Amino acid sequence: MRFQSPNYPATMVNNSMNCSSLFVSDNNNLWLAFINGAFDEALIDDNVTATAQTIDFESNYDVRTYVSATGMMRFQFLNQFQITQPWIAFDAVVLPFSPSLSSDCPFSGQTITLDNETIIPIASDYGIFANPRNNCSWTFKIDDPNDTTANGIASNISVVDPQVMYLMGSELNIAFTNVSNELNEFFAIISAVPISTNRVEGCTYKPMSNGRTIISNIDYINGYNEFSTCAYNISIQSGYEAIFEVMEFWVEAGVDKLTVSKDTQVYEIKNAEFFKIKPDLNGSMFKFVADGNIRQAGFSAAFTPIKCECAPSAFVIPCNESTTLTPLPNGISAYCDNQDCNYTVSIFLSLLELNQNILRFHWIAAVQWIIIQ
Repeated sequence: MRFQSPNYPATMVNNSMNCSSLFVSDNNNLWLAFINGAFDEALIDDNVTATAQTIDFESNYDVRTYVSATGMMRFQFLNQFQITQPWIAFDAVVLPFSPSLSSDCPFSGQTITLDNETIIPIASDYGIFANPRNNCSWTFKIDDPNDTTANGIASNISVVDPQVMYLMGSELNIAFTNVSNELNEFFAIISAVPISTNRVEGCTYKPMSNGRTIISNIDYINGYNEFSTCAYNISIQSGYEAIFEVMEFWVEAGVDKLTVSKDTQVYEIKNAEFFKIKPDLNGSMFKFVADGNIRQAGFSAAFTPIKCECAPSAFVIPCNESTTLTPLPNGISAYCDNQDCNYTVSIFLSLLELNQNILRFHWIAAVQWIIIQ
């Protein structure tokens, strides 16, 4: 069965943040697999163990599965007093299975017909058997010829580097063979994705007075649209570099993509990060593309051009106060390649006493020197 937060992908922040669910299956074990979403804290137990397990989850970085051998499982989402993120939601699947299949793989041996709403997580084992079965297989069928199957099975992948494969056809057969009889684990999500060549513009662009531009498709209630896209041309003038910052990243990583590209070079952004863009990337393209399947809340990014000039050379530290000296004006802590700046820092101690230190800063690419005279 599908198990979701209320009105997924709507955020639970400022709404019902305290809820509990109890799953019971007579004479069966239970397997819970989270497939999408993010939250800071929840409790999960088998309704027998005295101490519940505290968990967190972020689907772009985590794989979270849990199993109960008691036929009972309680999930409790607590009212979080110190909320650290604006989007909290989750999407999961609960699967009852016979104890006799504990050494098998989830959903193994089944033929499952997919539609646009069906999402099936598969894995190498349930997590309760020391020596899982060597061979598992799955068959997935699609009735709609306008759909394609998507999954994350490939070689040399990891939680921090998920991958997606789109496979055309009406039937998909997957086989897992542990030929070395060693611990080889995987987790994948299988779903049907509508085929569409029609893309919809899904971002807003907000220019600021300092030249900064905010690019976003954040929607904490509805999430971003299926097949949405947006693009931003990166322009860097002579004598400038730029800062590109992804402040929020609620995107199905590895599937719905944020990229910066120029010619044949493509860099995929896979989390919230901050980086500097040099003049040789002038004319590159920042782009977002979503497929027609799982959605999250979206992303928010900022492009800020910075002029490669030094902050004022005379810097006075006020009496009994602290302050910050930055390489560039207006409090910008980044600096440009081959930038060479001189600063005189005056420390005001009293009306009669003045102590001066002359600092010289020199930057070349990732190498920096600070000379104090």
